[in-house]
Amino acid sequence: MSRLPRTGRSSKNKRGGRGSTNNNDTDSASSASASAPDLPTLFSSVEQFLSINDLHSAERLLRSPSLLGSLRPESISAQNLAHVQRAPAMELMAQLMLDKGRLKEAHKWLSSCCACNPSEGGEKWMTFGQLMGGREALHAFKQGLSCMLKVKADTERKFQAQKAAASSGAFTMDRPVSEEEMKRTLDGMNKQISSAYASMAELYVTDLCDEPEAESECEKLLRLALLSSDTNPDALYGLANLRLIQGRTEEASTTISQCLGVLEELRAKSIEQMSALKVAAAAERSSTNADDAADDDDSMPLSDVSYELRVACAKLALELEHYAPTLKLLEQLLEEDDRVIEVAHLAAVAAFHAGEYASSLAFIEHAQQLLAAGEAEDQDQDAGMSMGMGDEDDEEDDEQDPDSLMDQQAQIVATKNALQQLQQQVAEALKNAPPTPTQEDDDGGDEDEDEDEGSGAAPMEDDHDHPMQD
Repeated sequence: MSRLPRTGRSSKNKRGGRGSTNNNDTDSASSASASAPDLPTLFSSVEQFLSINDLHSAERLLRSPSLLGSLRPESISAQNLAHVQRAPAMELMAQLMLDKGRLKEAHKWLSSCCACNPSEGGEKWMTFGQLMGGREALHAFKQGLSCMLKVKADTERKFQAQKAAASSGAFTMDRPVSEEEMKRTLDGMNKQISSAYASMAELYVTDLCDEPEAESECEKLLRLALLSSDTNPDALYGLANLRLIQGRTEEASTTISQCLGVLEELRAKSIEQMSALKVAAAAERSSTNADDAADDDDSMPLSDVSYELRVACAKLALELEHYAPTLKLLEQLLEEDDRVIEVAHLAAVAAFHAGEYASSLAFIEHAQQLLAAGEAEDQDQDAGMSMGMGDEDDEEDDEQDPDSLMDQQAQIVATKNALQQLQQQVAEALKNAPPTPTQEDDDGGDEDEDEDEGSGAAPMEDDHDHPMQD
C-alpha cells in the first residue's frame, strides 16, 4: 500500500501563545497577518521537522496561529476559506499523529483534510483508506485513484502542449522539459496509480473477501496495477499473494521471486543515488571550506518501498521457500531498523532453513532481547501511569480496547514460544550436523596429520553430493 510521503519540511516558530488559547476556532485559523511567513513556507518547515523526526517542533509549528492554532478537526468547515487553505497543515498533522501512534487523531485530521480538499492530493486519500476498512476504505482508495488519474492526465496534456510549442518554435514562458524528465515524471505517477489499484485489490482478499465478485475484482484490479507499472512491488506482491490463495503455488513462487529481484534492483539504485549525493555534498563542503564535522546522514532508508511492504514480501517468500533471498532482504531490513521483533524472528527462521544455524541463533537472541526490552518498557510505563506521570493530551489514545490488549499479549506469548521452539530445532540441527574439516582436525590433534586431511575432506563432498565430482 502507498503511504503518506515523508518529504520533509522545518522552521523555528513560537508555541501559539494567546492564539493557541483562543476559543474562536475560525478566528484562530484566519488571524495570520500579512507579515507572517507564507503558508507554503510554513508547510515546508513542518515537513522538514517531520523528516528528521522532530515531532515536538513540528507540532509546535502546526499549532502556531499562522497554521492551525487552536483548531480541532471536528470544528473545521469545508465552507470556510481559511480552513480550506490550511488543508495541507491538516494532512501534516495527520502524519504527525501517525508518527506518534495516535491513529484516532490521525483519522480525524485526515477526514477534515479530505472534506476540505476532496479533489486534490491522492496520497491523503490512500492514507485515509488505510485507517479504515471494508467499503469505506474502498471508497477512499477510489477517490485517491481519481485524483492521481486527473493529475496524470493534466501533466500529459501540459507535456504535449510544451512539445508542440517547441516543435513549432512558438514562444512559451514554461521551462522546457526533456523527454527523459517527462518519462521519469510519468513513471512515478504510474507507480502511484499502480499502488492504488493494488491497495483496492488487497481489500478483496481481506475485508471484502466474502463479496460474490471478490476474486474477479481482485484479478481485474491487479491486471490494471501491472498494466500501469509491471515492476511495482505492490502489484507483484498482490499477484503472488492471490496466486497462493488460489493454490497456484508455482505461479506464486515465480511472481514473488520477480518481486524480490525488483526490490534488490531498487535498493541498488538507491545506494547508487545516495553515494552520488554524498560525493556531491563532500565536493561542495570542500569548495566552500565547510566544516567536515557534519556527518553524512546514513539514517535514510535504502529503498523507496515501504518497510511494511518489504516485510510482507519477506513473509510470503519465506512461505514459498525462497530462503536465501528472503534472508538477504530481512538482513537489509534489520540494517534499517533493528528494533522490529517480527523481522528478527523471520530472519531467524529464514537462516535456519537456509542452513545458517549460527546466524539463526544470533537472530533468535536478538529477538528475545527485544521482547525483554519491550516488557521492561511496558512495566516502566505502567509504573509511571500509576504515579500520575502520564501525558494528559494522550489519555484518549492511550485507552486501548481490552480485546486488543489481550491479542497483543497473546502475540507476545506466541512469539516467545516460537523462538524457544526454533532455538531447540537449531540446537538439534547443530548436534546432528556433520563435523567440518576444521573440527575434525582439532579433534585429531597434530598426530597423523596427513591421514586426517584425507579423512576430513570426504564427509564434506559426500554431504553436499557435489555435482562436479565424477
